[in-house]
This record gives sequence, structure tokens and C-alpha cells, in this order.
Amino acid sequence: MFQIGQFSRLTRVPVTALRYWADRGLLPPAYVDPETGYRFFAADQLPLVNRLLVLKDLGLSKIRLLTNNSKKTDAFIYGGYDLEVIDQVPILGPIHEHNERYMTTKRDKMGHKLP
Repeated sequence: MFQIGQFSRLTRVPVTALRYWADRGLLPPAYVDPETGYRFFAADQLPLVNRLLVLKDLGLSKIRLLTNNSKKTDAFIYGGYDLEVIDQVPILGPIHEHNERYMTTKRDKMGHKLP
């Protein structure tokens, strides 16, 4: 685990951007200390940061996001990427007795776009 400052230096992404992405649900911390509120990131989050930076470096102006999470769409719109999200395509998998409660919670409490 890396403290946010360490992760910032490792990724060369400003701490303010990491906080912004975390608050918008685009790059949630791997762990948040319940007493201090300090954010920690994991090494397995590095590929996601790299993908975000590649989108920025490619100079894309419009994207379609494959996600059920509207917070991720908002993060792209307001995250300083100059990217226009032209569509949010939900990822729909089968709903069955083993995941029905989980999927319902994601839809009703987290605002995910699910049937």
C-alpha cells in the first residue's frame, strides 16, 4: 500500500488529481483509514492510472464509456480531461438468485445503471 503522496510521486499524478478521481469514483482508494481519513492506493491500481493518462495523452475529445457507474462518467466530464462523454453504455450481465440482491443494491443505493 502507498500513501497518497507516495502514489502521486510514483504515478506522477498530482495529489489533487488523485483526490478528485477518488471523490468521483474513478479511482477509489484501496483503503481509507477510518480514524484519519488518509487514503491508500495499491500497486494493482497502477494500470488504471496508466489507462487514464493514455486517454489524456492521446488527445481524445470524445469517448464512450462502458460502465454502469455514473460517477465514472462524471469524473471524466469534470476531471479536466477535455473529454466529452458521448455515451455511457451499461455492462449488463445475467441477474440470478446469487447476485440479485447485490445488483439491486448497486442500482438503488449507488445509482448504477442496471435493469
